[in-house]
Amino acid sequence: MTGKTSTGFNFEIDPRAVKDVRFVRRLAAAQKDGTQWPDVIESALGVGQFDKLCEHITDADGLQSIENLTTEFSEIVEIVAKNS
Repeated sequence: MTGKTSTGFNFEIDPRAVKDVRFVRRLAAAQKDGTQWPDVIESALGVGQFDKLCEHITDADGLQSIENLTTEFSEIVEIVAKNS
């Protein structure tokens, strides 16, 4: 499925990706250790889209906030859940 976040990030994701065992295991690890969130997001979006998302959230100083990354991903998950 395809979608667009409120900040304008266009994405394409297979809704099955968030039901994959590897994704679920990474998600559980991230809930215990917040440094795992990039791996969770990359496993759901794939490397190419993950890199594009990181570019999308890069601020004027070149920083990529984990808060912005997880906020965007949360919105992606909400869109997928609503439309699947």
